[in-house]
Amino acid sequence: MDSNPISKWAMALFFPFAIIESLALNLEDCNKPNAGFPAVFDTVSLGDFHIRAYEKVMASSTSRFYFAPLALLEHTSASSGRNNLTGENQLAFRVEMWNDELRYIVKDYLSNITGLAIEENRVSILPFEKVSLRCQRCSPTRLDSRWRSFSQSSKQMEFRMVCSTLEECHNLREQMVHHPEQFSSHLTLLFRMESNKGSVGSIRRKTASITSDHVWNGPIMFDLNRRFSNSSFALVTSQDRGRIVSEALENVLADVEILLESVEDLAIEPEDELRLRKMMENILFENYIIPLEDDSESAWNSLYWDYENVGLDVRPDIMARKLNKVYKNAEEKDRKWIVELLSHGPGLSSTKTVLSDETSLALANIFQTIPKHIGSRLQSSQRNIQWDGHKFIPKVTKLFRINLDKLRHSFKPVRNVPIKYSVIDLRLDLNVQPAMSRINFERQPQIPEFRNAKKGNEEMLL
Repeated sequence: MDSNPISKWAMALFFPFAIIESLALNLEDCNKPNAGFPAVFDTVSLGDFHIRAYEKVMASSTSRFYFAPLALLEHTSASSGRNNLTGENQLAFRVEMWNDELRYIVKDYLSNITGLAIEENRVSILPFEKVSLRCQRCSPTRLDSRWRSFSQSSKQMEFRMVCSTLEECHNLREQMVHHPEQFSSHLTLLFRMESNKGSVGSIRRKTASITSDHVWNGPIMFDLNRRFSNSSFALVTSQDRGRIVSEALENVLADVEILLESVEDLAIEPEDELRLRKMMENILFENYIIPLEDDSESAWNSLYWDYENVGLDVRPDIMARKLNKVYKNAEEKDRKWIVELLSHGPGLSSTKTVLSDETSLALANIFQTIPKHIGSRLQSSQRNIQWDGHKFIPKVTKLFRINLDKLRHSFKPVRNVPIKYSVIDLRLDLNVQPAMSRINFERQPQIPEFRNAKKGNEEMLL
């Protein structure tokens, strides 16, 4: 248990606030499967931060109280490696759903606001049966988004991402540990209530169609078609392949006819989303090929590269050529430092006392940065560049070929693909620990005047 209870209280109360407004509820519609969702009872406050408490009146006219999950990404729990059982490269991480401090604070607040002695065992997290983690445009990684049991109200749950390469998983782990905020806007938890168990109404059956408009209206495919307007094919990296499929799939699902309910109340079943994704991959791409030779400029020109966002000089063949030119003209000590840093990444953060002024200036021009940032830029180039013992060469990666002529002139739409949606009771974006820095730990819970309380100190029957 944390020796600083105020810190734990602040954490418990703050994080659910930012996500409560995304509740997918329609409590007035009694025909929906989530019609039995507990009603909002009140808001628990800690200074400027709040969490909602819920009440559900049972058949015996007694009440139970609930609170929303924390949905807190434990970014320091991130680990990457190869699963020898499945043969997949995985990134694993934990999400905290609730803790004992949160339940105590909610119980204490409810007791104060009603003036009644509410027992702690009458307050619990919302009673969900299933939880699933989804990701918007996580490319080229694939999130394990299958529905998991939440019937035991686990305090923590582990989730996984599958990467195409082990290096990609290692990079994601570093990003999650050091820059977790970039994950919060893309990772979303979906919850289903126990009342949906065995309910026919918890599933919606729809049909989807895949047309050429869904393909070409994606931002990357639109740009690719513009650049390669006179070409019959193009090559893309594994990352751009995933982005193209995600954009096309998003367009397909946007055209699925949703009646009666808000799209926020529904989520496509993971197996159907994966099936649609595989169909898109087969439609758009041919088999991957071994990458191009580093000196084949005409072949490299067939590769789609995001020049606007990444920069022309970052293309692996161009970067390798420029580094080799600097290496050729550099002093021996500079050569050794460049090779060691790019190959092994010893963690050097400054080049001022290591490189000669001439080499430092040449590298700064390549990376369009100041000399003190050259070390980190070289380390980031490890994804695309490697040292073969004699020179720098582009790294061996998978490239995928798109038959543009086929997509332009002989695309055959796919109609009436059956898919299923689940009715969602709660939708929460993940919260991250760095937001803790915005909390004033000195502030205590603000308890308003008693209301809705019985006279005296009578105990509420729950």
